[in-house]
Amino acid sequence: MEVHNFTLEELIHYDKPVPAQLCSEQLKELEQEVYHLNTVNDELSQDNHKLNKKLASCKDELETLKNCIIEMQTKMSLG
Repeated sequence: MEVHNFTLEELIHYDKPVPAQLCSEQLKELEQEVYHLNTVNDELSQDNHKLNKKLASCKDELETLKNCIIEMQTKMSLG
């Protein structure tokens, strides 16, 4: 039985069950890549959460400024 040494790129796009003969080094590399991608995903999720909080804060400030402008315009028109 022939043992095929898959590259990580081949493994990512392999659409059948990976053969049991897959060497442990390749499996270790794939596990490291998955760990890395999960770490990056966690960091991006945290950044996204922070940015959403900042966006909400900016929306609140914008609404306050809008109300202030409306109030000033009302005062100016009443004169």
